[in-house]
Amino acid sequence: MNYRVALTAFVALALTTTATAQDEQLLFAKGGAVYHGVVLSSDAGSATIKLRGEEETYKVDRAKFDPHCFYTIRDKALGDDAAGRIELAKFCVDNDLFSRAKVQMDRARQIDEKVVDKFMETEFPKIKEGLAERVMASANRAFQNGSMKNAHSYASLVLTKFGGTKCDAQAEAMLTKVQAKIDADQEKKRAQRRKSAERNEEIDAKQAVAKRDSLLAPIEKAIDSAEKANNNGLTAKNLSKQKAGLESAASKYVHAMKQADAAVSKTQEPDLQKALGEMSATAKGGAIQAYLNLANVYSSRGNYVKGTEYCNKALAIDPENAEAKSARATISTTTGGWGRRGGGRRR
Repeated sequence: MNYRVALTAFVALALTTTATAQDEQLLFAKGGAVYHGVVLSSDAGSATIKLRGEEETYKVDRAKFDPHCFYTIRDKALGDDAAGRIELAKFCVDNDLFSRAKVQMDRARQIDEKVVDKFMETEFPKIKEGLAERVMASANRAFQNGSMKNAHSYASLVLTKFGGTKCDAQAEAMLTKVQAKIDADQEKKRAQRRKSAERNEEIDAKQAVAKRDSLLAPIEKAIDSAEKANNNGLTAKNLSKQKAGLESAASKYVHAMKQADAAVSKTQEPDLQKALGEMSATAKGGAIQAYLNLANVYSSRGNYVKGTEYCNKALAIDPENAEAKSARATISTTTGGWGRRGGGRRR
């Protein structure tokens, strides 16, 4: 059985559609193997395929397929099977294909609202709790590994996309821990700057420290204010307060970033320029994260226009930001070809 590993073929899969079940197509296995063949049939757990040049057929367990490939196979086969589409959505969630899970739930609702309502009442709460636990576990791992940015991002995701679960309190506690660690790190850097100034400045070291603090303190204060606004928005129980807090945070971060960039021209000292560059990067990252939090808040409630708008604001700050690109692509995948979804009211 011949196969070839082709990384670019994964891109081709997203661009290729099959007119009928008898058309030859690329079939992807986990690990990167790519096969040429025909899908004869499929069910929730496997697909029966006939490989090119082979007379025999093979029944392949879905666990051996690349998740994107198995999704494409099942999506084509389900038709008006609402229950089947719910099962496919659950498969998507298990494999972190969240935008495609949303597409399947929307299509299932179009077919049979009662089946979806029953699922949402009986099964979905447990699935939502499980997802929140998975994301929270990632937040804890990130914190233990010293990645405060990722820990904050995961905790934010729990509150914005999976709010209302038992993990809410853990996520809020994580935000507090992350903020405390950030505050401690910032104070450590301030102390290091003061010591450096005392060592390097032979004349009036205290005045040199004061000069540095006078330049850096307003920006540090602006970043601190933005971080508090962001956490207040994430932990707000009222939706309007959540949006207002996150919008305020984004605005404050952008202001701090502009302050830091403007201050660079006011000094020729390399250590000050380095500190200002770090502050600008911190504010830039915070602004992008605040906009992505807003994108999650809106898109998770069905307002994909606003979700895309905030993704674009993040990309306006950093056009190459991978997380913002992915978030915008996720929203596009969710709505592409189907118009605005019925899975939530626009707010």
